[in-house]
Amino acid sequence: MSTPASNRSLRISKPADVTYAVWDTTRFETRGTSWVAVPGAEIDLKLGQGRPSLGALFVATFSAEAICEAPDDNGVLKATVFFGDTQAAPVSDNHRFVTARGHGEWSSHTPRAPERPRRRNRRALDGRRGRRERSRRHHGTHLHRRHRGVVLEPRPRHFVPRRLNGGGRRPHRVPAPPHPRREYSYVNTVAPHRPRPAATPTTGAMTIVARVYGYPPTHNAGSEWMLHSMLRPLAERGHRVTVWLSHPGEIERSYEIDGVRVVPYQEGLDFTAHAGRADLLLSHFENVPIVAGLARDRRIPLAVICHDDFSTSFHNAAGADLVVYNSEWIRREGEIFYAHYPQEFLPRHSIVVRPPVLAEEYRTEPGDRATLVNLNPDKGGDLFWQIAAWTPEWDFLGVRGAYGQQIMPPPRLPNCEVVSGVPGQRMREHVYGRARVMLMPSLYESWGRVAVEAFASGIPVIAHPTPGLVESLGEAGIFAYRDDLNAWIHALMSLKDPATWQRASRRARARSDELSAVPDLAIWCDAVESLRRANRMRCL
Repeated sequence: MSTPASNRSLRISKPADVTYAVWDTTRFETRGTSWVAVPGAEIDLKLGQGRPSLGALFVATFSAEAICEAPDDNGVLKATVFFGDTQAAPVSDNHRFVTARGHGEWSSHTPRAPERPRRRNRRALDGRRGRRERSRRHHGTHLHRRHRGVVLEPRPRHFVPRRLNGGGRRPHRVPAPPHPRREYSYVNTVAPHRPRPAATPTTGAMTIVARVYGYPPTHNAGSEWMLHSMLRPLAERGHRVTVWLSHPGEIERSYEIDGVRVVPYQEGLDFTAHAGRADLLLSHFENVPIVAGLARDRRIPLAVICHDDFSTSFHNAAGADLVVYNSEWIRREGEIFYAHYPQEFLPRHSIVVRPPVLAEEYRTEPGDRATLVNLNPDKGGDLFWQIAAWTPEWDFLGVRGAYGQQIMPPPRLPNCEVVSGVPGQRMREHVYGRARVMLMPSLYESWGRVAVEAFASGIPVIAHPTPGLVESLGEAGIFAYRDDLNAWIHALMSLKDPATWQRASRRARARSDELSAVPDLAIWCDAVESLRRANRMRCL
């Protein structure tokens, strides 16, 4: 969307029959979808003798809330701010301000509570059955709406709605017709488990096919490095592991990394044909619906990795043979989400695999910089440079990230340096070898792989207490809320003291050793191999 004129700052992006904007106590309302100026939302930036202030940093803060009935990826309100005739930094053509989503990527939402259905007799209910079973498209998967939860396609023939009682109870089920029973091996994720050597396969070689957006070494986000860390031991056990990319990247020809073969999008037009010959299909994020469809159609076991607690992620993983959560708190959120799902659509099996970090591949001598990896706003890029401006005693190192608009430092800060992002294998010398403290003022982190990598070198981490960072950092974490600039400044200045830094460094190393000892990778490999045995039993 193009940048609006300087006298226009507000635009509704949904149809007028479902959305309107309200401003101030005078209740200015608009239902139009064109850019309009917000009346009265002007501030005269003249300080001292009525003259404009030059060289000052002005921050405009405002808030909004979206209220709607269907809170799934609805862009509701777009807004921007102008200083004079200039759009406020960061300049962007994406003015989305309020959305109604199942998570707080941009803002909050307040879904309206569903109305309780009136009691109907069976004849009335059956007469409305066709209307109730009309489906809508949701990220590549059909949904059937009913009271308290959803039912996914394919709808079983033996699932017959009969009656809704006053308390909103689920419909009765009639017995299912005879069909082969599905058997699955159980993998213990709680009891002590001694990992088997990674290079010793327990079954014949499997063909494992994954489809994802990007992959190292060109796409260096934490989720992709977690996936690679999970596929490496499978390749070491002798399994044939191939990753097919769904987005064109910089590398146009197939390549191999640590035993994992990667097929770029430019060579991957026959992905579906190869997927049909796999013993296991694997995916995450937006590629799950297509991979799940292929797995269902061809009766191939499906594994899904959930890196976040977004409802779309859990919904797309419903019915998978194996769901991998990247932390205990994500597992808990997933169990809450699936509580209202029918039994036949629950994940068959689930485990927790914390993003594996091989400490010896990251361990080095710390440097002297306060460091942030990924400078986009959600990772705290703007706060990072504010801290730099208030703590000239520290030198700051910003590392460009794999995604998001990167926030650059003001040109007059002499203690700031920005470097390009590097592949995970080079983080040790290019990032952690220069870092003395790692800052993570992230708006959202489901785990925080960078923090665990820094811990391998005894680098203390100051972080915003997201559920994921609280779990991953444990007792070694130093926490400060991202909207409390003074807390970050004081925490950083306290680590200037050598004794304080040494104590924090010892806790960081201890946490690294603790996480390195967990048997997650062995549990993951055993779970994957058990899916092949279960599939053979089902076929028999």
